Amino acid sequence: MAKICIDPGHFGKQNRSPGIPEYYESEMVWKLANLQKKYLEQLGHQVILTRNDPNKDLALVSRGKAAKGCDLFISDHSNAVGSGMNESVSHASIIRMTDDGTTKCDDVAKAFAEKIGPVIAQTMGITYKVTTRQAQSDRNGDGIKNDNYYGVLHGARLVNVPGIILEHGFHTHSATVRWLLNDANLDRMAQNEAACIDQFFRNAEEQKNEVWHVVKKGDTLSKIARAYGTSLTKILQLNPAITNPNKIYVGQKIRIR
Repeated sequence: MAKICIDPGHFGKQNRSPGIPEYYESEMVWKLANLQKKYLEQLGHQVILTRNDPNKDLALVSRGKAAKGCDLFISDHSNAVGSGMNESVSHASIIRMTDDGTTKCDDVAKAFAEKIGPVIAQTMGITYKVTTRQAQSDRNGDGIKNDNYYGVLHGARLVNVPGIILEHGFHTHSATVRWLLNDANLDRMAQNEAACIDQFFRNAEEQKNEVWHVVKKGDTLSKIARAYGTSLTKILQLNPAITNPNKIYVGQKIRIR
């Protein structure tokens, strides 16, 4: 099972909705993060939070670095646009790590972003966008300008952990705020997000255990099946693109398990 670091994105009473004063982003993300932790642990995953006190302030980069040794870092938020309410902007924003050819953690973050985005959108009944933002400076001093603008993602990258920011809609949008103020909605969101994370890592584990064969001259599917101690029927089930078992070609990749 995976080890997940969840970051409740703000502390105390921060980021109040300008139109619905009972909403504070900090209070929502504290509830959501603890619900995510609860459901992920029920699914067998290990979870740590970047803060155990909802009123404690922590530096951005240190929160990302708290994910050291984890398989995924998630920072929970709601977004805002302007200083007042804006009823025309309501989407979820999934902010992933910037592209980085020196590591694979950005690839994992990108793949997860594409999975979690639809889950949040469908749960909340809104649209979603996957974005990324690169820092203008060389933050880690390696001579390459490919660092993350957001401090929490920069911190996670420093410890080589895939990181993502989840903006659950805009707290400058009335319907979104009312949705987020409903504890039953947050519970459903946490369950759905936990299920998505669980499936993401189960799929990754299954892919690690996959066995593939590259077709060589003289190979037939029956010969390949015998060599691996499996059956022709099983190979065809794992390779639905093969419509004629008598037609395979040199260099073709065949999944065995």
